[in-house]
Amino acid sequence: MRTYLRQRWLRLALALFLLLWLLPILALPLTSQLILLMLWQGLLLGAMATLGIRRLENAWLREQERAAERQQQFNWLYSRLQPRRPLPAWEGSMAEPSLLVAAVEAVLARANPSVIELGSGFSTLVLAYALEAKGKGKLMALEDNARFAAITRRLLAEHGLEEYAAVIDAPLRSIDLEEGSYRWYTLPEKEIEAPVNLLLVDGPAGGLAASIRYPAVPALLEYLAQDAIILADDTDRLHEQQNVVRWLEEYPQLAIDDELSASSYTVLRFAKEKSDLA
Repeated sequence: MRTYLRQRWLRLALALFLLLWLLPILALPLTSQLILLMLWQGLLLGAMATLGIRRLENAWLREQERAAERQQQFNWLYSRLQPRRPLPAWEGSMAEPSLLVAAVEAVLARANPSVIELGSGFSTLVLAYALEAKGKGKLMALEDNARFAAITRRLLAEHGLEEYAAVIDAPLRSIDLEEGSYRWYTLPEKEIEAPVNLLLVDGPAGGLAASIRYPAVPALLEYLAQDAIILADDTDRLHEQQNVVRWLEEYPQLAIDDELSASSYTVLRFAKEKSDLA
């Protein structure tokens, strides 16, 4: 309420200032009025341009800071994973390096890691290297886009990581959950190596439907280990935020790990015994 009143008084003060400034001008001849108004317009445009430049400078500085942080995280990944060949160049559409660091640390911390990734690509390659560094474990990536699946398989083959990761063709189909029907992956139940320690939710493509990633938790919950973590990417988008909220409401034993979460992704853990979910 105080903020509202303060803003209201500021608007009134600004209106009064403009009125007092304009009254003397209105007493001048028309030509003089036009000249002064043009000068005022020039000053206003100059101020706006200066403000715009400052905003651009601040945005550039923030981006430079993010780039430096990403480089540090990639340095850590290269140092820890020791890839045999250079990793593909990172692009903005790929998983954030900080998410990859959190996922790799989760894999390395498990005695016998088992990973399910929804979607495939750069992250699949990084996690396969993590499993190789661990010396055991398996990753299964579900991919509904045949072209992306082929690209990821080629990357895994080029890096000699087919032993640790497999990309499964999982076209979208209608599945029935208690909450309704959704289009989601064709789940290869017999190929899932339970218990799963890490679930990376980065697919299907968020633009296909608002809640297209929602089935990830209800469909895969039974396969998750008690110490599993769920990494939900792209939670800087409204629909993905809503999915996380629904998971927390429907499965109260899940909780957000604020320490590991970031602006673009959310990390969930079991806060209570998984058996209590029934």
